[in-house]
Amino acid sequence: MLVDWIGWFDALPEGACVADLACGNGLLAGLALGFNGTRHDPLRRVFGIDIAELAPRWIGQIDPARRQQLTWLQRTPIERIPEIKGGFDAFCSQFGFEYAEPDAAVDAITRVAARGAWLQFVVHHPDSIFARQGAAELSALRMLLAPAGLFDTAGRIAANLAARFRGMPLDGSAERVRRDYNRLQLELDRLGRERPALLALLAEAREAVHAALVHASQTGDVAWLSQQRTAFDFALLRLENLVRVACSEARITALLARFESKGWRMAIADPLRQQASGALLGWRIEGCFHPDCDSTTAMKDGTDR
Repeated sequence: MLVDWIGWFDALPEGACVADLACGNGLLAGLALGFNGTRHDPLRRVFGIDIAELAPRWIGQIDPARRQQLTWLQRTPIERIPEIKGGFDAFCSQFGFEYAEPDAAVDAITRVAARGAWLQFVVHHPDSIFARQGAAELSALRMLLAPAGLFDTAGRIAANLAARFRGMPLDGSAERVRRDYNRLQLELDRLGRERPALLALLAEAREAVHAALVHASQTGDVAWLSQQRTAFDFALLRLENLVRVACSEARITALLARFESKGWRMAIADPLRQQASGALLGWRIEGCFHPDCDSTTAMKDGTDR
């Protein structure tokens, strides 16, 4: 965990209603529910909210009574959070809120918040270790997936291997394609030496392509390569989105101003760093929806104990 979420959840009042925004696999929802290490059995309602369909594996490991405290709101963007009776007492998000349209998301959260509601978000920073690694991998993926890149060249080899499997003659381009493929392998070797952080990604791509070529040579089936490529196309889209949504200081300032204009008192908007190494991880944002509360003191008491 990037922050002390358990301590933050433990500071909530008994019976609090919590919204885990863009919850993904429901890590924070599980912690808010008292699963995976909280110090007591909380009496709270938890809503896991995400635009995707949700099916976390950990759900099967909690007892039915505890499960009744949890509600999944699937295919629900942050901008369209539904209202609940009494409103939400707390909002949390870890690398999810920033993917929403910020003004609409702030308006939606404010609309469904109970008076005195707390929020804590961890969002991507463009200079964080995650964003920097993402940008490096994005560049490599674009090279791998480009025309005449590894997957494209492997596709031409797969077609030749499938033709050979069926006993069909190869055209004169087969040798040139083989040379192109070998040249690409040497380029990937060089890239891996120059940028060791990319070694895992490059190895994964090469293993996927090799397996697909073996499959084509043994079965005559070239479709499997396209199936292997799909995972890398998805990774490309995911990293493009990560780099796009990473919040600059100017964007964070605008976001805080939007919250403030809607009646929130924002206590913290600081770069979040790894304690051991000092590596930048993201931004941590906290606030309180209560015109009369001293949100700085309230949130500090809830998170630093």
